[in-house]
Amino acid sequence: MSDLILSNTSIRNGVCFGMLQGVTEEPKIAAHCGDIQLPKVDVTQTEEGWQVQALLPVEVINEGTCTVLFTDMASGSDIGHISIVAGEALADDLRAEVALLRAELDLLKRAFRRHCSETS
Repeated sequence: MSDLILSNTSIRNGVCFGMLQGVTEEPKIAAHCGDIQLPKVDVTQTEEGWQVQALLPVEVINEGTCTVLFTDMASGSDIGHISIVAGEALADDLRAEVALLRAELDLLKRAFRRHCSETS
């Protein structure tokens, strides 16, 4: 079992980023999404730990959800993941539903305030 933990994961400009803790020498990290091995995973030492960068090929961006798994090559264990959601799957996503509810609530508030100002 690996003691490595990948945290602070994010995606910017088609690249997955994360910070590795729990290791002193440069780790060997692999990343894959389903059957697709990510072609380029770079590990760079910083003051906070080891920064991991994985270039996302266009083949992993599809309709639905894709999870990129990061693996410690020395132990073979998973150390972290990041999920990508695109397309129609977003319509069912809870965050999208909350945003829609907020927009509808704002519409109702405006209509209620207009009604109150017109009837007083």
